[in-house]
This record gives sequence, structure tokens and C-alpha cells, in this order.
Amino acid sequence: MVEFLNGIVPTRSKKSEELISTDVKNSTSSYKFTFSVEIVPICKDDLICLPPKLAKSFGNIGQLVLCHKVAGNTVHLLDPTTLQTTDLPTTTYWRQPFNALAAIPEMVEFVVLDVEFDGRTKGKMALADIEVARSADMGINDDSYWIKSHLGGILHPGDTAMGYFLANSNLNNPEYEGMLKSIQNLPDVVLVKKVFPERQKRKPGKLRQLDKEVGEMVPRKQDVEKLERDYELFLEALEEDEDMKQLLSGVEGLGLYEAQHDDHEMLDA
Repeated sequence: MVEFLNGIVPTRSKKSEELISTDVKNSTSSYKFTFSVEIVPICKDDLICLPPKLAKSFGNIGQLVLCHKVAGNTVHLLDPTTLQTTDLPTTTYWRQPFNALAAIPEMVEFVVLDVEFDGRTKGKMALADIEVARSADMGINDDSYWIKSHLGGILHPGDTAMGYFLANSNLNNPEYEGMLKSIQNLPDVVLVKKVFPERQKRKPGKLRQLDKEVGEMVPRKQDVEKLERDYELFLEALEEDEDMKQLLSGVEGLGLYEAQHDDHEMLDA
């Protein structure tokens, strides 16, 4: 299990052993082994505010970056305003650990009003000035925001996208508070991904789970509901990550992930 975790997410682990008993006659001993695994608390699509020194060491990348991908022992970071990318190795992270500034559950839906290409591209990404408005504000007010985004190649007027609404967020983060004092024009919105209606109609797959031990404490209703919401969000994110789905589907033949298909999709296949 520890080796499996080390292979798919950035972690650090410790192993300890305790002598339980010794049989002198048979020259045998019984040990109890304990493993402790700590996973880097950063997920794909999280918004991160890097410490200034760390950002400078990564080629002066901007402090506000997105977690573009998590693979093996590396977190891949993207500056959505410049298309600059960098890799954050596990060893570097544990020397100066930090938490995400905002996570997936805090994303807000926006409507794209206008797109003006910047001309810079990197792979499938294209930089553009994009005007957006909150979906919840449509028909209520005329508030809109112009931002730089890496999604210029796939967004068009009328599309919807998910992102972080920094202008209306109360973020308790010392690095971000330092940016507010030193940088004048921080973005009001950071777009993360386009919303594809056809993908939302798909049924999420299923994950095999370990058997749960029945504890003495019964979890509170709100805790159970939160866990269920988090699990649904995880499955939705997993649907968009083809590499991770393939990995989980074929781990030593265990089939940890099983995709679900609608009847009409099966007929089309």
C-alpha cells in the first residue's frame, strides 16, 4: 500500500517496528510494523500562493499559480497569466511546506463575455484577455471582470468556466496577504477550467473501497454529508483525468476504478 501511494502521489513515509515476543527455543521473534504516510495536501486545480523565495527559485514564476497536475513525486504548477510552468518536487515541498490558497469546493461558475487573444501559446494552452461575469450575477447586475487566462484557446463568448473569485473571498493566508500589500493589480478572478455540458451528463465511475471498521463513535450527520460531497467531487475530477483513471483501472489487475456508461453510450459503442 505504501509503495502504491508513493507511486501515484507525492508523499513522505516512516516505518517503525516493535518487538512483541521472542521464542528462544525456536529462535523466532514476532514484530509489529507501523507505517506512517503523509501526503502533500495539494490537489489538481487547487490555487496556490507560493512563498516569495520559492517562486524566485523557480525562475521568478508568479506567486499565484494553479496545480496543473499531480504525478508521481511531483506537483506540476502553472502561472495562468504567463503560461510559465514549473515542477515542485516532493523533497523541495517538505523543506518549506504550505497549504493551498483555495480548493475545488470554493470554485465559482462564470460566463464568458468576450475573448481577446494575446498571441502567446504553450502546447494546448493559449493566453488571452477574457471578460467574465459570475453566473449568479447574470440578470441582477452588470459586474464583469477582465483577466488574463491560459484558457484562451478553448473559451468562447457564451461558454461557462469554473474559477476562483478572489475579489469576493476572505482568504487567510500570510503569503497572499503579503501580495495584497506589495502588488497593486492582483486578479479578481482566476479561471481554472471550461465547463463541458456533455461531460456533466456522464455517470461518474466507481472506486473500490477498503472495508471500514466500525468504531465506537458514530459520525455526525454533517460530517457524513461532507464526506459524501467530497467523494462526489473527487469522482468528477477523476473523470477528467485520463492518466489517473488508466492507472487506477489497471493497478496489478485490481481494477480499483470502474467506469460507468449510460445505455445510449453503450449502444453507440
